[in-house]
Amino acid sequence: MSAYDCAHVEAFDTTTINAHGESRIVGTDHADIRADEHAIVFAHRHCHVHAAGHTLVAATDTTTVAIDGHAQVRAQVRASAGVHITGEHLSTNLTIDTRPINQLADHLNR
Repeated sequence: MSAYDCAHVEAFDTTTINAHGESRIVGTDHADIRADEHAIVFAHRHCHVHAAGHTLVAATDTTTVAIDGHAQVRAQVRASAGVHITGEHLSTNLTIDTRPINQLADHLNR
């Protein structure tokens, strides 16, 4: 499934989502989410996220996040301690946070 522009999608189980534009995705369980442009992803419980573009990702539990290695990528990741993150630019684009989903939600509601 693909989500464009301002779509809001809740992905469960083994769903695969391609998120574009300013879509907002909530992933649970083993959802596979590929996000680019300005997408926002909330992921927990074993999700797999591939972040590119200017995406914002909040991840918890045993989620894995792969940050695209291209120089123009400005993906920002907020993650709790159990999240596995791969990719380049980790020091500037990664924040370890005890409550990453709440923090990103608060940031968006300002």
